[in-house]
Amino acid sequence: MPTASRTRPRTGGKPRGRGVLLGAALWLEPLRAFVVPVVAGLAAAVAIGLGAAGVADGARALDAAALACLVLLCWTGLRGALRLTGRARALAAGLAVAWVGALWVPLHLRFFPGTPLLEKVAISASGGGLPLTIPAAGFRALDLFLEGSLAPASAGGTAPPVRFRLTLEAGDGTPRIVEGLFRDEVATRRLGRRGTAVVHHTHTADVHVVPNPTRRDVRITEVVLEPPTAQPIHLTVYAHPLPPGPVLAAAALALVAAVVAWDRRGPLPATDGALTYATAAALGTVGIFWTSNTVRPDAQTLIGSAIFGGALGFAAGAAVWWLAKRLIASPPTR
Repeated sequence: MPTASRTRPRTGGKPRGRGVLLGAALWLEPLRAFVVPVVAGLAAAVAIGLGAAGVADGARALDAAALACLVLLCWTGLRGALRLTGRARALAAGLAVAWVGALWVPLHLRFFPGTPLLEKVAISASGGGLPLTIPAAGFRALDLFLEGSLAPASAGGTAPPVRFRLTLEAGDGTPRIVEGLFRDEVATRRLGRRGTAVVHHTHTADVHVVPNPTRRDVRITEVVLEPPTAQPIHLTVYAHPLPPGPVLAAAALALVAAVVAWDRRGPLPATDGALTYATAAALGTVGIFWTSNTVRPDAQTLIGSAIFGGALGFAAGAAVWWLAKRLIASPPTR
């Protein structure tokens, strides 16, 4: 008696589409660690390139490049956080956001100091533009941006320097002197195998931070220029955006303490102080960048601050990590 054949269902194995996706995920897993550094590095390079080419605003381009570099630097210290789960991963994410924000905000404020209280007001040794009142009521400190000009340089020589001295009076009548020098210097720069070249370094802008303890308006009563025939100087004034020095020092110490605790007692099995080194280098860069005597910071200012300040900060970070390993015991399960 004939019987109807029955088709047996396929057993074993996984759907082909699901297997392909699983294989792709396993293949891409090692590349996940490179996403953040590659994207951050490309963003920094593109921002600097657009700013240098004039396609984007220079200050905005450098601000974006600085943010991307901080993300990249933070990644070097937290790159192992992708292996964390639950509360440990949330803690790492919060630390990363706080770290980048705390170090980027001072850089951002240097690029964009806010609305000027005075903008490019001309003052001269003959008394032109004086007395000048700075509407500084309510502000504890002021940033004075002074820009001048030099006479034409002689053939093969330098322009004569211009010294300036401003007399300021606070709200209580206390005088304060602000001095500076505009100059033109000749230096020899190496051109690799092509030999050397003589270049001019012209300094015609100064930045001065002036305290205003009375938090009242400030008056400029006198300007002295040497030589007296020098062109008028132009003054732009901003309210100083950063908190007082002790507050900044306390915030920097708190940040260093947090990253040392993360590196030494955090959930990652071994960090070798990566975030401590990165934090110290970034703090050194920010410190040098803020104390640079540049009215309008450019890429050269930022790169120079990173090279010089980063090296100093890295050395300080090495000392901090050396002490941390001797003073703070690591968890027994590391």
